[in-house]
Amino acid sequence: MKLKLLLYSLSILLSLSIVGGCVYYWLGGTDPVHVYRLEHKDKVIVGSFFQGRQTSKTIHEHFTTSRKLLLDSAVIGTLAQIYYQNDTLAGNELAVFTGIAITGNVAEVPMGFKSRKIEAKEKYAVFLSMHPIVRPSPKKVEQMIRKVAAEDNVTLENFIVEIHYYDNTLSVEAYIKE
Repeated sequence: MKLKLLLYSLSILLSLSIVGGCVYYWLGGTDPVHVYRLEHKDKVIVGSFFQGRQTSKTIHEHFTTSRKLLLDSAVIGTLAQIYYQNDTLAGNELAVFTGIAITGNVAEVPMGFKSRKIEAKEKYAVFLSMHPIVRPSPKKVEQMIRKVAAEDNVTLENFIVEIHYYDNTLSVEAYIKE
């Protein structure tokens, strides 16, 4: 009796492992992650700044507002977030600028939005095409970028930019200090 229970349990566990592995593979969990060093064209991001607790609803509200502007075609561009590294932030706080990376020219900045211009000659970028469930965490990607930058003996700016594309892909960019 106990042998049958053990046999059933093992076969169920094996089946779930196979299904889980297949889903992980299908979602892109085994896709390689590469850090690229690229030239950079100046980028303008319009949005809202927030500094405070990571669990604040304000971050989500800024993201939703920017997304709505894109969906309504009020502004043409791509969702973007700039995460600042700051020594004055507590462990559970962050400083983030959420908005839209403008494609082309901007005639008018939406009311309540500010603009940030990112100027650099080169950047490191990681392009993530896998599903968000199996995607490496932003902290892990940032560590990868910082490791490559340290190997290249270059200094990075004190912020990381995430660009959220329409097809649910993501690029994480760090800019080389001049």
